[in-house]
Amino acid sequence: MLEDQKQPIIYKTLEERKPETEYRNLMSNIYENGEDEEAFWQGGGVKTLNSQIMRFDMSNGFPFTTIRNLKSAFYYALAELIAFLNGVHTLDKYVEFGGNPKWWEASVTAEKCKPFGIEPGDFGKGSYGPSLTDRLKEGQAFNQIPMWLQQQRDFPGGRTHILTTWYPEYDLGTKEHPRKVATAPCHGTVVKTTINQKTKELNLQHVQRAADVPVGLPFNIVQYAALGMMTAHLLGLTFKKYDFIILDAHLYEIQYKAVLELLQRENRISPTVKLKRSVDDIFDFRPEDFTLEDYNPHPEKFVKTAF
Repeated sequence: MLEDQKQPIIYKTLEERKPETEYRNLMSNIYENGEDEEAFWQGGGVKTLNSQIMRFDMSNGFPFTTIRNLKSAFYYALAELIAFLNGVHTLDKYVEFGGNPKWWEASVTAEKCKPFGIEPGDFGKGSYGPSLTDRLKEGQAFNQIPMWLQQQRDFPGGRTHILTTWYPEYDLGTKEHPRKVATAPCHGTVVKTTINQKTKELNLQHVQRAADVPVGLPFNIVQYAALGMMTAHLLGLTFKKYDFIILDAHLYEIQYKAVLELLQRENRISPTVKLKRSVDDIFDFRPEDFTLEDYNPHPEKFVKTAF
C-alpha cells in the first residue's frame, strides 16, 4: 500500500465523518420537484431537473453511495474511466481493461450502429476515448490528457485546466447528417481542475450533459472522484473538493417505485478509497490500483424495476 503521507486524499477518521447526503438529496429533489416529460428516446415518462449540483468534501470519505450496495460494480466503473482515458472505442478493448460488457453491448449492436455508419462493436469517433485522445489539431491527432497534466505542472495557477469528451464534429447530428457515435457522451462534458498553490490542494469540477440518476450517476461520481485522485497523485497534491454539476438530471417513470424505496434509507458513512502503488504515467493506472475500504451500505435488494 502506498504510504499514507503520499495518498492523494487525507481522510477524516470514520468517527469524524458525517453521512454523505448530496446524492440522496438530489434524487429526492427530482422526485418531488422534477418536471414531468416524455422520454425522447426511451419512451414513457420521466422527471427532470436542470443545472443540479452536488458538492463533495473528499476528506469526508469517497463519495460512493451507501443507500444501495454497489460494491460488485465499483471496479467496473474504474475500468470504464481508465479504458476511455486510454482512447478505447471498441467493446473488445473495453473488456480488456476490465469493463463490464453488459454496460455497453446493447448500445453497439449492428442495429444500433448502422444509422450512424459505425461498425458493430465500435462506440464511434465521437465516443469518450477518441474524444479525449484522438481529436484533430491542424489535421493531426491530438491527445488532450498529457497536455492537460503538463499545463497544470507548468502553470498551476491557471484557470484553463479543462478536458472535454464532447466532440461537436462527431457528436452533433441531424437526420441528413447523422452523428458518428453510438451513444453521445453523457459524462466528462467539462472537467476542470484548479490548484491552491498555498495549500497544495486540488479541486475538481465535473460537468455532465445528462444523468440517469438511479442507475448511471453513482458510477459517474466514482469515476471523476477517481480521476481527481489520479491527477492529485501525479501532481503531488491533495485532492480536497469535488463539485459535480448535471445539466439534465432525471428519473424514468419505470424507476419511481425503486426510487421511493431508496429514499426511505438513511445515508451512512462514506467509504475510504486509497491507491496501492505509486504511478508516474496516468495511462498506467488500472482498476486494481484502487482499494475500497470501510464500505457499509444498505443491501442491494429492493423492488424489481428496470434497475
